[in-house]
Amino acid sequence: MPINVLGLDELSELLTHQSARTAKRWLLSCAAPAAEVVIEAGSQNAPVAPADTRGEHPAGMLKASLDYQTRFDKPQQGEDTRLVVKIGLRNDGASMWYGSLQEFGARSRQGVHWLGRAWESCKDQCLFVFTDKAQAIVDKFSDK
Repeated sequence: MPINVLGLDELSELLTHQSARTAKRWLLSCAAPAAEVVIEAGSQNAPVAPADTRGEHPAGMLKASLDYQTRFDKPQQGEDTRLVVKIGLRNDGASMWYGSLQEFGARSRQGVHWLGRAWESCKDQCLFVFTDKAQAIVDKFSDK
């Protein structure tokens, strides 16, 4: 689900006067704590499977498998570089399969949408954390 954060014109202006490496590092410093908010909400909302009797799939594996990845998309003509943050399950086999079944369901099973509900419960806090970190960067460097 793409989320576009608008209204950070001061940060955008500040970043254009920095090296690409510095600008990306600052954006990542805003995105990491915001992603952690979503991961925490997902951990609290994750369904817990009974432990596998062989010990291969422990109870609570979805909580431990939540993670985020970041990447910067190269801009198309007339666009700015975009930071993409993907939050979800690590692709480690069993937790991805089980988590997908729990989220989306299957032919004979209704999905519980645990990660979608986690996002809905914390999206305002996530965006607040991101913009708060961004404003701190602007304040820090606008005084210089």
